[in-house]
Amino acid sequence: HVSDRELWVGGGGTVSRLTAERDGSWARHDLPLDLPAGLFIRALAIDADGTVWIGTNGRGLYRANRQPTRLFGREAGLEAIAALATDGGNGAWVSGTCTGVYHIDEDGTVETIHGEASPVAAEPGSCEHGFAAAGDGALWVRWRAHVYRVQRTAPHVHRWPVTLPAELGPVVPAPDGTLWIVSRNGDVRRVSATDVLEQLT
Repeated sequence: HVSDRELWVGGGGTVSRLTAERDGSWARHDLPLDLPAGLFIRALAIDADGTVWIGTNGRGLYRANRQPTRLFGREAGLEAIAALATDGGNGAWVSGTCTGVYHIDEDGTVETIHGEASPVAAEPGSCEHGFAAAGDGALWVRWRAHVYRVQRTAPHVHRWPVTLPAELGPVVPAPDGTLWIVSRNGDVRRVSATDVLEQLT
């Protein structure tokens, strides 16, 4: 999601930009990316210069812009990408399937922020994250019953005390600093750090 008039979608090995027309219809523009055939696209993120990060299921993490499409993170074991968000610049936050939370810069350098074998507390766990950009280069992570703010400088992980259903689902920031949390079971909540402000089912 970019705005009410622009949306990026991925599927069937194709990345497309959808833009709203004046008559209310949507125009679709497929990107001429040199992606492998049969690619299963799981997550997209658009960074500050319009570059598209493409997370796949088992085929790695790609970064595509006006230059040739590049594959990142394979040497760090990032093959199956579970969640993806821009860092507000030209890098991205990425979650490998059950391997942890990583930051990757535009040159392809991978930094482990919260790994599966991390000596710190086991939260957020390594599987089934929901990601959203948090501003200032940080990241919101939804994992089961909690929301975390993750940053590259120590301490890396701060947990909000508000409690959620122990479910999977995305996290969406609102302009006022609150978060919308969607759960697979149909529960939708707008939360602050300490309170549930709205709840829908």
